[in-house]
Amino acid sequence: MANPTTGTTGTGLDTIIDEIWADPGLTSSVSQADIIGGTNAANRMNGIIAEAIAAQNLFDDGLISIYDVYKINAFIRATYYGAWKYQHGDDEGNIETGYHLVQNDGGSSTLENDDLVDTVFDGIYHLGFRIEGGRVLNEDGNANATLGDLAHWLTYYMSGGNSVYFGTSKADAVYGDVLDDLLLLGSGNDQGSGEDGNDTMKGGLGDDRLWGDDGHDRIWGQDGSDVLGGGTGHDRLDGGAGDDDLWGGDGNDTLRGGRGADELGGDDGNDRLFGASGNDKLWAGAGDDYVMGDSGDDELGGGDGHDEMIGGSGNDVLVGEAGNDTLRGGSGSDKIWAGLGDDRLEGGIGHDELGGDDGNDRLYGDDGNDKLWAGDGNDYANGGAGADVIDGWTGHDDLHGGAGNDTVNGGAGNDKVYGDSGADTLYGGAGDDRLSGGAHGDALYGQDGNDKLYGGSGDDDLDGGAGDDTLEGGIGDDALYGGDGGDRFLFDARVFGNDSISDFDRSEGDRIVVASNVDVAISQLQNGAYSLLTFTDATTHELLGTATAFWAGLTQADIVTDDGLF
Repeated sequence: MANPTTGTTGTGLDTIIDEIWADPGLTSSVSQADIIGGTNAANRMNGIIAEAIAAQNLFDDGLISIYDVYKINAFIRATYYGAWKYQHGDDEGNIETGYHLVQNDGGSSTLENDDLVDTVFDGIYHLGFRIEGGRVLNEDGNANATLGDLAHWLTYYMSGGNSVYFGTSKADAVYGDVLDDLLLLGSGNDQGSGEDGNDTMKGGLGDDRLWGDDGHDRIWGQDGSDVLGGGTGHDRLDGGAGDDDLWGGDGNDTLRGGRGADELGGDDGNDRLFGASGNDKLWAGAGDDYVMGDSGDDELGGGDGHDEMIGGSGNDVLVGEAGNDTLRGGSGSDKIWAGLGDDRLEGGIGHDELGGDDGNDRLYGDDGNDKLWAGDGNDYANGGAGADVIDGWTGHDDLHGGAGNDTVNGGAGNDKVYGDSGADTLYGGAGDDRLSGGAHGDALYGQDGNDKLYGGSGDDDLDGGAGDDTLEGGIGDDALYGGDGGDRFLFDARVFGNDSISDFDRSEGDRIVVASNVDVAISQLQNGAYSLLTFTDATTHELLGTATAFWAGLTQADIVTDDGLF
């Protein structure tokens, strides 16, 4: 018999119409007019089902669940209940209407040993009626198909009618073929392999082992401690509940561990890994990956490529490895190590440890008492709030203590070291460094190299160390110690305070430098024996009277004016 009716939903539900026409039991016992009437009604109900699924994005994950069946049923009852009942039809008084024109009229085709027309399709078309005890009810109130069966059948047809394999309550071994397969396993400890094709696999209860192999596969472990493997292709794996192992394989994969302590491996490709709850281990592998630990104390590894990793809540460990990575610890006391490349590290809330390693890295401790090691390269580090410890290591680094009482060490290289707010301790290390204490009373140590030290506000201690250093106390009563080398002690009219210089040595080339914007009037210099040396400089400065300065062993040449302040 020719097939004058075709499906119009644009989904896999359209194959239902073809299968009704292809049923040999119907075509031999039912008139063409009745089959046309029955398939037209089925097509209209398929359109309502397709609309319910699309309106609620129920098939975005490739599966229709029992929960989705509830949503479809509610949509039909709220939106199309009258039209649905009309198309469903009836057979009262020996008069058949709607889908009843073909239902219970001799159909013989089956799907997994279930009659297609009288069981599978009839069950689907009892959506829209009441649900009780996990089943849809007939129009007379009797129980029809289970919601689990409806979920399976709708998934099958929405998937385009490709191969479907069902497991049991036992430990099953289920294997697909070269087509796009659907494997729905039962409550046992099952094994499944999709083989070739874009497969959909659902593990169910039990500790399952599911492998997608070739193709773009979607695999759900659900309950139990499952092992899921995507194989080649762009795969989506979801472990569900339990302590699961997920391995994406080649391709751009998305892995979700779900509840439990999970282990995820992305392997090659640009992968997306999500740990969810539990203490998870996530290793992205090669490629530009996104890794999210979420809650729990997680371990995250980026592998090669430019990765973005977020620890989430919990005390996490993040390792960027090769590539220009962005690593964020989130809340909790985290340990973050950048690896090779120009990386960005953010500790977040908590007492964190950050290590930059090779490359020009940017490190942010954020809140908490953090420890930052910039590593090799020309790095930027900012401790943020809290009492932080920062070490620039090698390279020309830009280091900021942030709020709190910080300890900052420039290390090797020509570094810029800032205490910011707080009573900070700053070390220049090797190299020609620039140290600025900021607010409060700070201790600045230039150490090796020709350093510049600026105390800022507060009563500061400045020690130039070895080298020809420049020291300016700033606001406050500061103690200046030049150390070895020819040092310059700067004074500016913009600052106030009583500063002391404890190691002025003319033989080393030390000088006191007064800014040219200062009105200078020095009438006496007095040594320890109180012999006076009197001089004035009124050619470039206004003489403001007389003042007595007590400087042991100084001459006029030891005090100069200069524009080049710190």
